[in-house]
Amino acid sequence: MLETAGSLLYPPLCLGCGVPTAGYSPEFLCPACHLLLRPLDARTCRFCGAGAGEDARLGHGCARCDGRSFHFTRAAAVCPYGPPARELIKAFKFSGERRLAGPLSARMASRACEERFPAHPDAVLPVPLHPIRERERGYNQAALLAAGIAAALHAPLAIAMLTRVRETQPQAQLHPLRRVENPVNAFAAARCDGAVLWLVDDVITSGTTVSECARVLREAGATRVYALAFARG
Repeated sequence: MLETAGSLLYPPLCLGCGVPTAGYSPEFLCPACHLLLRPLDARTCRFCGAGAGEDARLGHGCARCDGRSFHFTRAAAVCPYGPPARELIKAFKFSGERRLAGPLSARMASRACEERFPAHPDAVLPVPLHPIRERERGYNQAALLAAGIAAALHAPLAIAMLTRVRETQPQAQLHPLRRVENPVNAFAAARCDGAVLWLVDDVITSGTTVSECARVLREAGATRVYALAFARG
């Protein structure tokens, strides 16, 4: 009764636009923002997961992939990094909205199945934060997403398989040319001979960070690394 009374006096606010939500929404969004949370369409690059234009339908990749050597096997994301996905990610990462881990990870697992990621990976693991940054934030949002996805797949969760050994600047704050070198030699991996892995992060922007993680994992013995995020920049 107290909870009901509280929700009437102080209705929950949409994390996308801040208006009171009309009833429960799985992503904690109002109906208008929920409609804006559109998935990436059929023109998404089948390799790197970016919006790629008409060529992606023909399986030709996209301009982002041309001339680049990504180390992951494939990448996929649920939706573009724009409103309201951007606001959900910011609330999840910086405002302590850990409750979003469940609905976001459920959408990510569904998207990976649509993209025909291997249904029985040897492990699901997050892109790690540097220990200093994780202590400041109190948690690693990618680890919460990886835990939800691993549970949905009934797959092992390998939090300690990949570690960040060098603190780096946030990729979103850097010029695109600097994003390529920023995460180099920032990660270390435990031996994972023959493993097929799902690598999880909240956002993939240039693809450089997940590619560097995949490189280290493959040097440690992984045969395939599939990168999965909620949003694609």
